[in-house]
Amino acid sequence: MNVRLAFAILTLGLATACSPRYDHTTLTLGSPAPVPVQLSPAQIQLPAGIAALVVAEPQSSNANLYDEYYEVELRSQDPGVLDVYPGPQEREFVLVGLREGTTCVEVVIQRDVAECIAATVRAPEQ
Repeated sequence: MNVRLAFAILTLGLATACSPRYDHTTLTLGSPAPVPVQLSPAQIQLPAGIAALVVAEPQSSNANLYDEYYEVELRSQDPGVLDVYPGPQEREFVLVGLREGTTCVEVVIQRDVAECIAATVRAPEQ
């Protein structure tokens, strides 16, 4: 085997071994919402007309963590139903329910889509 090829394979293997392996993203409220907002790794639910500040923390299934050097972004597949804006701090986002419906919120890490979290915007609370 070519020495350069062997070195490249070894280097790639070591880099992969030291990287986190995506499992899920923990979403928590960054500040109290005026009405109930449900957040879980698999589902987002909020009423139309409500904005919620959330903190997104990707979780690894191996011992390597997603430290502050990993760029994390949330983006809606249908911003007409639920839009996502950057928050005041890294990994903080403002989710805005615009109209009733469903969409998916992509979790993007280092410019790669890691997963899509189902999102439901329900009728405004009376």
